[in-house]
Amino acid sequence: MNLNSIKSRLINFNKSSNLSKETYAFGDLIDFLQESSNDWIPMIINGECTWLFSLIVPKDKLTEGCIDKLLKWDIHAARYGYYRDHTNKYFLSKPCESCMPKDILEDAIPVFYQREMFAGKKFDVELNQQIAHVLELAKLDESNNYYKLEKGDFVKVVESNDGVISSHVLRQEELDKFLSISNSVLIRFFESSIFGKDVVLNTIDKTVKNEEEDIYYNYYQNTDYNYSIKLIKGFQIIHCEKEYDEFEKETEFETFLVKDFESGEVIEHTCHPDKISNMFVENDYPRDLSMVFFDKEVMYKYENDSEKYTIRDRSIECRDYWYLGYSMSDDKSQVIIYLCELSKLPYEEQKHWKRFNEEPKSKLPKHVIKNDFNGEWHDCIDPLKMLRSILREFPKCKFSGTEVELWVEKNKGSIRSLDNLKYLKYGTKDEWESKIDNACQIFVEGLNKSAINTLAKHFCCSVNGSQSVNNLKGCLEAIEIDQVIVDAIVNPLKELDGYRNDVDHARDTVKYPSDLPKELIGIYNNLIRRLLYSFLYLSKIIKEGKFDF
Repeated sequence: MNLNSIKSRLINFNKSSNLSKETYAFGDLIDFLQESSNDWIPMIINGECTWLFSLIVPKDKLTEGCIDKLLKWDIHAARYGYYRDHTNKYFLSKPCESCMPKDILEDAIPVFYQREMFAGKKFDVELNQQIAHVLELAKLDESNNYYKLEKGDFVKVVESNDGVISSHVLRQEELDKFLSISNSVLIRFFESSIFGKDVVLNTIDKTVKNEEEDIYYNYYQNTDYNYSIKLIKGFQIIHCEKEYDEFEKETEFETFLVKDFESGEVIEHTCHPDKISNMFVENDYPRDLSMVFFDKEVMYKYENDSEKYTIRDRSIECRDYWYLGYSMSDDKSQVIIYLCELSKLPYEEQKHWKRFNEEPKSKLPKHVIKNDFNGEWHDCIDPLKMLRSILREFPKCKFSGTEVELWVEKNKGSIRSLDNLKYLKYGTKDEWESKIDNACQIFVEGLNKSAINTLAKHFCCSVNGSQSVNNLKGCLEAIEIDQVIVDAIVNPLKELDGYRNDVDHARDTVKYPSDLPKELIGIYNNLIRRLLYSFLYLSKIIKEGKFDF
């Protein structure tokens, strides 16, 4: 049953049940139990006249005669506690130790714990941490909902609703996994009643065993001293629908244009791992290191969602869902992936790459060949990689013995993170504006304005209202740093800030000529190289203690 249906049914619970009906009065409840045993499954219901509570019970406890025993269930609040015996010795109690029948329920696992605290002024329902840990669930907000990472996205699997009738539901897929791993079943215990006057009821006391739906209950109705009651009390057993397999493999694989490792010919071939050869297996299939080429625009998807995807120099990672190694071609026009790497992608992700697959127009860079095929360290210097490394270890000054940062990586989980700092690849208007804005937030706004102003006052070079970059320049000149070095530190920061001002003031009016992409790529990537030297020089000055006082 989906979430909306559950909410709707709970709101209308027992409207069809009333004392005037001489026959069965809880058809809505039984129907609800049958229909809510898959998809989203209510684990707890607390209503004015209806109660449902769920326990996970080992399969080996359901022996002959267990149904009749369970029909006499008696469940108190399932929670941890302690007790003291006649010798005044204390013992910790198990959550279901007092639940009856004890031989079946003593070792049961509550899906949720219910806690009444502060003399009944606070009532909490908490997901069992054992279940949360095994299923890798976590809260993401202030609600009592729980989420999991599923194919790289956060997906809600536990929803809690408080109201006239409160409910706590768990998605079937997660329940099946836990039941499969623990070799257990879920038992939902339920009770509902209707009270009233002015209706005389015949006495009925019967037991119903619906083995097909695994629902068992006692039904009772009676009138005594002009007071009438209808009561249903029972349980439902829910079994695992699908056994859990942690190593369930991908069954579908795309075909790609592949440059065969041995012949050098371009062929169409699948990335199925069983149809790829390697140095240890001889067959007629292409080698695992055969190269597959893609238009560089394949990266757009990942670059535009830095929250979900992490792009490094030679890898892309989708949270903890998948990991892919890649290389940029020698002229940066194509993305190159080894055939064996593509087989590690989920099928849906393979289809994305398939759309950008093309014949080879470029080659692997020499440093990648040296690294991947010769097993040697390459001596190729990547300015962006070095810049990230310098900033992550950026030194601190000492003001009156206190360590102070002149530059800091702000909001590491956001766009200002160094992981989001990339080269310009396409030279489009949108990419230029986005990268300039991102770089300015990292480099210029990363400067600690308060610390730099303090430093400027100390060196008597402060200019009121001046930007951090200008005051930084004044400080460098005050300690008599060579003007060439001062310009190398300050000019790239000023240039970057100028580009950002141009973008902000003319974002909708600037027109980019068709031949500009290569020029923009050159300007931006050269700026990254100059920023490397800017922070390299600044780092050296700080390490030498020239800003300390």
